[in-house]
Amino acid sequence: MSQLEKELVTVKDDGIAFDDEEWELGLGNVAAPVRDKPGNVIAAVGVVGPTVRLTKTRMREVVPMVKNCAFEISRELGYRGN
Repeated sequence: MSQLEKELVTVKDDGIAFDDEEWELGLGNVAAPVRDKPGNVIAAVGVVGPTVRLTKTRMREVVPMVKNCAFEISRELGYRGN
């Protein structure tokens, strides 16, 4: 299994994805999936910002808020899973 495949398994299991300057130097991102009624991932909601403010520690702190926001949007769309 490649490193990317391992990372994707972790993201799927945890329900949260991190981008710590992998896409753009100086930017970080924390995102969670938004699901439709049958449970398909149709979008994502996240927080993005400069890594001087969105540090690794701050990324971990916003995880519950990002996941909760994604879950609430999913519930509004009819998703009833966990």
